[in-house]
Amino acid sequence: MANYKDIKGFHVQSLSTDPVASQAAGGSWASGGSLNTARQGFDVTNAGTQTASLAAGGYIGSPAANSALHEQYNGSSWSEQADLNTARSNGYGQGSQSAAWSGLGMTGTSPVAQNTTNTETWNGSAWTEVNEANTARRHGGEFGSTTVGIAASGFISPGSRSPAVEYWDGTNWTEVAEMNSPRDQSAGLGVTHTAGLIAGGSTPGATAAVEQWNGSAWTEIAEINTARYAVKGTSSSVSDGIIFGGDVPPYSALTELWNGTSWTELADLSTARGNLGSGGGSSSSALAFGGDLGPNSTNATEE
Repeated sequence: MANYKDIKGFHVQSLSTDPVASQAAGGSWASGGSLNTARQGFDVTNAGTQTASLAAGGYIGSPAANSALHEQYNGSSWSEQADLNTARSNGYGQGSQSAAWSGLGMTGTSPVAQNTTNTETWNGSAWTEVNEANTARRHGGEFGSTTVGIAASGFISPGSRSPAVEYWDGTNWTEVAEMNSPRDQSAGLGVTHTAGLIAGGSTPGATAAVEQWNGSAWTEIAEINTARYAVKGTSSSVSDGIIFGGDVPPYSALTELWNGTSWTELADLSTARGNLGSGGGSSSSALAFGGDLGPNSTNATEE
């Protein structure tokens, strides 16, 4: 039987595996629909999918005015939904458009802002105040699902970062093993409360350190390539995710892929920014929105 080269005059290479080992490695960022209200420091991160995500809370302007605004993304545009009961920013949260939780964070207006233990849950139509956390703090890292999660470390006051870690079981908060290195403004990857990691942050000063949670203890693992804080990310598991943006300083557009073993730099965001929101649910389907351009907030979305 004649082969393709004999018929057409050139050879077609046959490969047994995808030449792009990870689709994330061959991807790039593109513009999406803009938020209705430019803001930063969202309360719910790693929220939903690239075509069905949410942005709750955050702060606007200078001095920072905390917001209760809640918007949802349908893959092309953002629409306003029912507000949080308590205006706040820089909290911890996970979720989807039909179920989410948001806890802790900062209330009030700078310079009289204060940390809170307030927690709310979203049922697809309204936010409801539920049981409060044990330690008031903000700007930490989180991972989990729509109903359970881990809130790790965070900012207590100038010069003070808490190593505290709490587990949200859908009803109550329980203190669990503390992180080895207290920090704030870090990225969390993971979709359960028993397996996740916290990457980067401020100790103070930008750190590249990464710690992994196995359900009972924290272990230091491979560091990110570029130390930074005010960074966010999204993931489909503890071994598949990306982190992006942040403050080195200056503000960063860097994107890094985590494959469960090491970090690899990918295509940059179009706009360098920190303190942004994230969604998408995997390393190859991500959403970056809002954030700090210094000194102003942006309403830009990238997919």
